[in-house]
Amino acid sequence: MAEVVKALYNCAFSVWNALISIAMTLFTTSPKTAAYGTPYATVRTLYNAISDATVPIATVFFIIAIYKSVVSAPPGQQALRFMQDALRYVIILFVAANMWSIMGYIIDFSDGITSKITATSGYTLTISGDIERIINSCLELPEFELSGEWLSEFWSVIGCSLLFLIPIEPEKLKSLVGSGQKKFVRYDEGAILYSVGLHTFQDMAKEAGAVYHVKRCVLVNTEKLDQYLEHFCDTE
Repeated sequence: MAEVVKALYNCAFSVWNALISIAMTLFTTSPKTAAYGTPYATVRTLYNAISDATVPIATVFFIIAIYKSVVSAPPGQQALRFMQDALRYVIILFVAANMWSIMGYIIDFSDGITSKITATSGYTLTISGDIERIINSCLELPEFELSGEWLSEFWSVIGCSLLFLIPIEPEKLKSLVGSGQKKFVRYDEGAILYSVGLHTFQDMAKEAGAVYHVKRCVLVNTEKLDQYLEHFCDTE
């Protein structure tokens, strides 16, 4: 049994290690080298084509915007307005023209971090000596010795269980109780005898103090239960 449990642990750890290995590979693979660099080269080609077309157009629109902003400003503020707008648009054009280089620096920086994580992280799981000892100790069966007392308890339980499997006809049950031949009944017999539900009979027997626990059997004293029910007699 211990070997089966260890095999299940090893199987679960193998699945974990495989999934973590895939995740770490995706996490540490640089966009520049993924799929032999083909997606990176394709995206760069598209970016260069779009940049070559949009940067000149954006420059023309920025010049027009600067001209309108300067002309609409008061004469004393035109030079200041020109410097502010020109500086702002130059920065925007610089970032747009060099966006790919900026992204390259960010990718290189992140690649450096992920490579350090890969070199220092240990993410595989294996069954250690402590886990193996715990499994062995948990599955070790306690010492067991047959004794007369144990056999007596065992057959008592079996006997009580068999009693529950042997049904008694309602009329015969009422006859036995009425003649005094049967003083104690089980819960299911009492429910039939008093024509109430099983849970109702259990509550009545407990309130009457008529419940007896004989080893593992539960019996109800019908005489005590009858005395208890007399308190509920409707005299009117």
